Amino acid sequence: MKKRIFSYIFLATLLCLSCNTEEDILPQDPVNPDPLVGLETYSVTVEFPEGKSPDLTGASLWSWDKSSPLNEQKSGKVMKFPSESAFAYLLDRQDRLLLAGVIDANQQKLDLSTTAKTLLFWGLGGPFFEPELAPRFFAEVESFPNWPEWKSQVDQAFEKDPYFLSDPNLGLLLGEMIKGLDPNFPDARISEETKASDLLVDGEIKSGIQVYQIGLSQFEIANTFRRRATGFLYKTKRIDESGKEEAINEFPGSSNQKSADKTVEIPVVTGITSFSGTVYEYLLGSTEKSFRVNTDPIEIPLSLNEKEATWQLRAIGMGKGGQNLNQAEIAERTKLMLLTFTLDFVVPLIADGLTAKATASKNTGAPKTQQDFWEAMIIATAGYLDQMPSVSQKVQNGELSEAVRDFFTIGYNQFGSIFLEDLARVAAETIWENAPANLPKPSLEDFKQSAIRKAKILTTIDLMLKGADYARKVHDIQNSRSLEVFEIKAREIEINLEPRESKVSPENSRELTAFIKSSVADGQVIEYEWSTSGKFGYLYDDIHEGKSSSSSKNKVKYFASVKVGSISENAVDTVKVRTYIKQGANRTKIGEDFAIIRIEDKIQFITGWEIYVPVSERETSLSPTGVEYTISNGGFLAKFTTEVEPKAFQFQLIRQDGTRGNIVNRNASDLQRDGESYVYRVGVGSIRIIKTYSKAVRDEWVAKFTEELEARRNIYHAVEVTVIPKD
Repeated sequence: MKKRIFSYIFLATLLCLSCNTEEDILPQDPVNPDPLVGLETYSVTVEFPEGKSPDLTGASLWSWDKSSPLNEQKSGKVMKFPSESAFAYLLDRQDRLLLAGVIDANQQKLDLSTTAKTLLFWGLGGPFFEPELAPRFFAEVESFPNWPEWKSQVDQAFEKDPYFLSDPNLGLLLGEMIKGLDPNFPDARISEETKASDLLVDGEIKSGIQVYQIGLSQFEIANTFRRRATGFLYKTKRIDESGKEEAINEFPGSSNQKSADKTVEIPVVTGITSFSGTVYEYLLGSTEKSFRVNTDPIEIPLSLNEKEATWQLRAIGMGKGGQNLNQAEIAERTKLMLLTFTLDFVVPLIADGLTAKATASKNTGAPKTQQDFWEAMIIATAGYLDQMPSVSQKVQNGELSEAVRDFFTIGYNQFGSIFLEDLARVAAETIWENAPANLPKPSLEDFKQSAIRKAKILTTIDLMLKGADYARKVHDIQNSRSLEVFEIKAREIEINLEPRESKVSPENSRELTAFIKSSVADGQVIEYEWSTSGKFGYLYDDIHEGKSSSSSKNKVKYFASVKVGSISENAVDTVKVRTYIKQGANRTKIGEDFAIIRIEDKIQFITGWEIYVPVSERETSLSPTGVEYTISNGGFLAKFTTEVEPKAFQFQLIRQDGTRGNIVNRNASDLQRDGESYVYRVGVGSIRIIKTYSKAVRDEWVAKFTEELEARRNIYHAVEVTVIPKD
């Protein structure tokens, strides 16, 4: 059952009541008395409790708008179509419904069990759920907690009356059984993991809709509900580079008739990605479902003179409320109501009643949207709705299940058979004109002759739906609002060139790094355009050298090419970086920043830190080993040499992220020496001293202190050393 096996023969009732006054548009075959001759079929048997079989004289199986008489062995034929399953029905000679069930490669029997399963599927609103649900429903139904009770009630109802399928109390039995099992839409149906984004976006899921950033200047809209919606995007405010704020379209609601800057069609969910728990829990709304469809990326870049812009996304769809809409939004909501009623309620009943919607969608011609495909049906439905104010009001209020039933009841009572005939012909033309050539097409005469049977089946379906109050359990629409507003702030991306200010000595280098303060830049192709004033040095990397270059790397080095002793006071070079998103030959500016480099007539370089953990030992008679060890938590040290005799040093900590600590001054005599090297030590944390006689304990503490210090490497990443020579 890859496609919907929805039992909603409901609207098939419409299709079948076509009148005789117009030219038939479907093929007719009045000569052949057996409509199944020449077609591949299943042999289907029927079974009743022993000694309880009703009179089956003249009974027949009915499916796919084709009838097969029941033989003496209580079997008949049902047409086989490889890609689809369908419901089959046993009716007696008076066209009273006796049994129902799904027929496919795994099931070729109708009995009270298949009937009970079918009734439960209808009663829990199965036809209005996603197509993927039906196969799982019939695979899992016998594991439902209320299945034994429901099967027993069906058996008892049959014992009392073999024609119980037309009993008005049938639906009430199911309704009473599941009373109290209320769905929990707000928690179960809206639960959805959100995506992290560093845009200033209202990322909350509202009425199944979520907005999130996917790239610089780009966002997407995700829909997690089976509800049609449209987004209107308005720019409401902006701030220019000078900081001046300007209101553009601050209140896009009913008092403001400015057009939206962008209109976005939000795709509707048509299938489940996954859902936890059982089908039974899902039907009752007590389990989480996960499905999400996304729009294409939507771009809202800043103008070059803008520092910030505020946008308002107004998502319009069916649901509660509807105040503060402008005329364009009201018109869109009205259109969405009509599309929802027609495409999501009327069409499924008609097309699934024909058991041909899925096969029609396999048309190999030019692709059509669902709206285009059913355009004629939308027009026909709209024409009748205009003449049924009470039904139209129910559609507007989101009472769609009641609106569907009233639509056909009032339509038939008010307009007569022409109402059903119109809808039947429109549906037939749409489906059969687009269906594959190998689909066995029923004739118009088949539809007319099966009208009474479809009406009987419709009665049973309707009883089940009313008894179970299915509308509470199936519609995301009832848990949505007509208007949801999302604010999106587009801000100038912050670019930090670090270190912002630094010093370098002649014939030494300084590395600079450009940081883009936006996580969504990760994974984008970024171009870095580097330049320097170049009075005292130049830029270089692995490939380039000079005053300017362009690369995909966010790091560059500045080399002070002047000589010691030739530097004037206030010798300064600037380094600038401009960043762009690269997309093929096109690029979009992200932002820019600059750094200042001061060239000082002194020696300056960067070196790394080493971990040190002091350990000492002394002989003592108190120790079993004759030795006592003393361990302290230590810190970091830096070793370096210098070619000139120093008077003093300046040390500046460099963290892993490029930021720096305070400058520390030390006289040359304050530092320890290790041969030719000077040693600069920094203790970390409060002093802890451990004494032990055990070598193993000593080693454990050394390892522990070393591990603690390794965890601080992000802080003690490097140190800049400035040598101040003696005069």
